[in-house]
Amino acid sequence: MKEVAIYYLSKMLLDYETKYTLLECTCVPLVYTTKKLRNYLLAHTTHLISILDPIKYLFENLIFSERLGPWHALLSKFYI
Repeated sequence: MKEVAIYYLSKMLLDYETKYTLLECTCVPLVYTTKKLRNYLLAHTTHLISILDPIKYLFENLIFSERLGPWHALLSKFYI
């Protein structure tokens, strides 16, 4: 069975988001995607391919900033 892309999303960082750290700038589109494709992500296992590994970092570190805490809660619902 051949995998085919069925949905494309695009997210540009807003002016205030460009001042985020590299990890936060990586997580912003990921959080945006999970909000848009929630039904697909809940129904299937999702493989994230990235140069950076924001999910691994997010779940391994116990101390979160004000932004990373809610993102951690949101992303923990999905099997990524």
